[in-house]
Amino acid sequence: MEYVLVGCRFLIGVVFLVSAAGKIRGRDAYAAFRRAAGELAPRVPPRLRSLVPSAVVAGELAAVVLLAVPATVAAGFALAVVLLAAFTAAIVAAVRARRQVACNCFGTSSTPVGPAQIIRNTALLTASLAGVVLAAGGTPAALEPAGVVAAVVAALTGAGLVLLTDDVAELFRPLT
Repeated sequence: MEYVLVGCRFLIGVVFLVSAAGKIRGRDAYAAFRRAAGELAPRVPPRLRSLVPSAVVAGELAAVVLLAVPATVAAGFALAVVLLAAFTAAIVAAVRARRQVACNCFGTSSTPVGPAQIIRNTALLTASLAGVVLAAGGTPAALEPAGVVAAVVAALTGAGLVLLTDDVAELFRPLT
């Protein structure tokens, strides 16, 4: 199970790092994310809505740091659970209301949120919940380097698929 924990740490850490970097890589990217966040959180009071984008980026970066430090892994996963639950709830609400909102989860995107983003977030939420449980298990046993490499490669493969959710989903859309 220690290798599953390593894989979950890398999966969530890489996804959140790329997500935060995509949002803050330039003025245009951050402005697009601010607009998307406002559209995905219409029930948040306007006064607080302006704080959502910076809180999201700060939360993602905090989760990355917490996941990188062995003593704070459980806290990193717990923060990831909170963030992913909020992201998923916002996307589900937008899909149910049939609002055509681009997520801009990893930077600029013109693809409206839909089932693919809900599935993606549910998978990440599951990995984060597994991480919370596994991190609470105590001090891990000594890890074999080959096992760590395999866990990291699997996590990076998963992160690649997560980061390409829009492209992968497009492969399964009917031609019109």
